[in-house]
Amino acid sequence: MKRIRPWLLLIIFTVTVVAIPPRRHKSSERSPGEFDYYVLSLSWAPSFCASHSGDASPECKTGNHTTFVLHGLWPQAQSGPPPMECAPARPVAKSIVDSMVRFYPSRGLVQHEWEKHGTCSNLSSAEYFNRVEQAFTSVKVPSTIHQPES
Repeated sequence: MKRIRPWLLLIIFTVTVVAIPPRRHKSSERSPGEFDYYVLSLSWAPSFCASHSGDASPECKTGNHTTFVLHGLWPQAQSGPPPMECAPARPVAKSIVDSMVRFYPSRGLVQHEWEKHGTCSNLSSAEYFNRVEQAFTSVKVPSTIHQPES
């Protein structure tokens, strides 16, 4: 039985993850913050860490994030650029950040993702990160790639 190469699996996996149900709008015109669907953005930690040897990133610490790492949940438009930084971003509550570092590699990335993408979701930070958690935990990584080859 041939092994699936991690980069091929990543391509297949990325295509699957992008198919998050669309959010439809009544009007064909968009104002800031309106979008059609979300993209769940993940990165393959072993490749990142291999190309950043000596990197102190949390996902590269021994025992952390051995497969896919959450980068974010991004609102996207069917046409035109995706909405970004749609409103002033207040700091994300510490309790939410504490919960989300189980999925994100750093606290700073939680705040960054809220500022850049979450403010375009038309949700509160609590509701947005609840959706992020739901999307990320719904992804089922095949057991054959939980322990990638060295």
